[in-house]
Amino acid sequence: MSKIESAMPQVLVRNKNTKATAGHRKALWRSPTFHIFFVLVGMSVFRVSSLALASRDLLDCAGCLGKQSLVFETRFLFIAASLHLLGNLFSSKVPRLIARLLVCSLLLLYAADLVLLKELHVRLNLQEVAQFSGEHAAISGFLMQLARNAPILAVLAIVFGIIFLRYLGCRHWQKQSPMFALVGGGCVVVAGFAEPVNYHLYYLQNPIEAFFETATRSKPYTPTFKENLPVSTRANAVCMEGMGSRPNIILVVVESLSMYHSQLFSGMNDWTPEFDALSRGGRRFSNFYANGVTTEQGLVSLLTGEPPIEKGREDAKTIFEQFSQPSQSIPRMLKALDYQTVFLTTGDLGFLDKGAWLTDIGFSFVEGHDAPYYNGMKRFQFDAATDNALYGRSLRRLARMQASSTAPIFMMLETVTTHAPYVDPISGSISQELVFRYADHALGDFVRSLESRGFFDNGYVLVLGDHRAMTPASAQELAAYGDRAYARLPFAVIGNKLSGKNEQASFSQTDLLPSLQHWLGTGSQCLASDRGIFLPQAVKTPACIFTRRSYAQNNIYAQCGSEDYAIQLDGDNTRFVGASTGPASLLQEVHALRLNQGFRREDVQINSR
Repeated sequence: MSKIESAMPQVLVRNKNTKATAGHRKALWRSPTFHIFFVLVGMSVFRVSSLALASRDLLDCAGCLGKQSLVFETRFLFIAASLHLLGNLFSSKVPRLIARLLVCSLLLLYAADLVLLKELHVRLNLQEVAQFSGEHAAISGFLMQLARNAPILAVLAIVFGIIFLRYLGCRHWQKQSPMFALVGGGCVVVAGFAEPVNYHLYYLQNPIEAFFETATRSKPYTPTFKENLPVSTRANAVCMEGMGSRPNIILVVVESLSMYHSQLFSGMNDWTPEFDALSRGGRRFSNFYANGVTTEQGLVSLLTGEPPIEKGREDAKTIFEQFSQPSQSIPRMLKALDYQTVFLTTGDLGFLDKGAWLTDIGFSFVEGHDAPYYNGMKRFQFDAATDNALYGRSLRRLARMQASSTAPIFMMLETVTTHAPYVDPISGSISQELVFRYADHALGDFVRSLESRGFFDNGYVLVLGDHRAMTPASAQELAAYGDRAYARLPFAVIGNKLSGKNEQASFSQTDLLPSLQHWLGTGSQCLASDRGIFLPQAVKTPACIFTRRSYAQNNIYAQCGSEDYAIQLDGDNTRFVGASTGPASLLQEVHALRLNQGFRREDVQINSR
């Protein structure tokens, strides 16, 4: 037998093996299981890359968030793989179908969380799903806006649907060794020991951990605890007489306006030159704080004078339900002083029943995005018209109110244009800088229109943000303000005969109500130690300011002078967490606020006209 003949069987076997390998590779590429995990890994890589870019741009570190997120991403992928392998251990179709449905659910959860994080800088959480599940109009509006801004997402949704159906309907399966499932589960456990701990955990967690995070902030108190709550010892009341002034006031709450947007307030970005110029000529507050991290929490702080700390009511899902019966409110207080009160926004007042809440707390006139004035105008995020449209509507309403009555006016404007995902109305591009430059120019035009109409002869415009932008604090912000950067806001009073003073004492949104009481009222006003007065001048600073953090939503943060205390809300077990333990009387103040008792021993008397 020749050498060629003897080698032929080996060649045939090699060719057969080569064809088998090629066929196996071809089958792998066609496998629905491969496709489903290719999508999962692809989304994970995209999220890690996005975090790495964000850490470079914001924190001035080369991909530090991306590296830290690998632990959480690995844990997520191990869970998904373990579920798939676990399903293959069963010969019955039902357990395998259940396991694959769970894998598909994880992919949908990941996709939804990724979209929310990318577009709105928030995570998908079980408690917030329950809270917002009834907001069908807002959800559909957001999805439609998303489809307009990024049509590729609609295509990807169709592709995902096809992959899901093929994966669920795939009849080919291979029984895997139980060892694979055990190894996968073991890796999930081991990955937990490598978990980094820092204040960016909110952004680092994988979607499962973010979704099922325990919301202790809503845990109610037991009846026994309520009965045994001791009397607070913090309330050293200070009393003073009201000034009885009667100016017209317009309060402009600019969505997400933050320190880093302003060159004047922070020295960082120069995106608000008009606001900066107005602030230089008015009176600005360089140590002013938001008490919450959402628009709803900002409204509660400003209008009720209380920090938006959950009341621990199981029957109340939203913050407006938690504060459905506030002991005080600005519109009620102003009604007693014969003020006309109006609230205008281009946002949807049906969202979380905001319009009903505003009416309940005393506003005489409340109007939102469905006002006839906005018919035919282009809409942007949350079906809202632009800030220019809001200011145009407010000028028309102001003229009508002035013509029909001589009573002073309190008008509150809530803008929407600068809400994430930051769609610039001029160019249509997504840019935080461009959208704030647009909003700044619109604010400048509004103030100039007011000036031309003589508003400032007896009127003031107050401008501030509802909360800091819902993005990670940058290295510059953290270096300048520390962790308080997450609550710091620019605030300015615009009007005639103001000295351009930079007020450096610390105040917060909750101090607006007692400040207006002092400025506009005529009676004796007695305030507990944790409330301040800054209008028309700063005459009393709060002993402590209560704020929130977007990265730790179960906690509140008490800023008492130079000291900072973190308090975890957890019903009877509400406690100090972190390095510093504060006085017991501070916890008692928090308990009193949560039990709807207000700031302790506060006695406000105000004379009506």
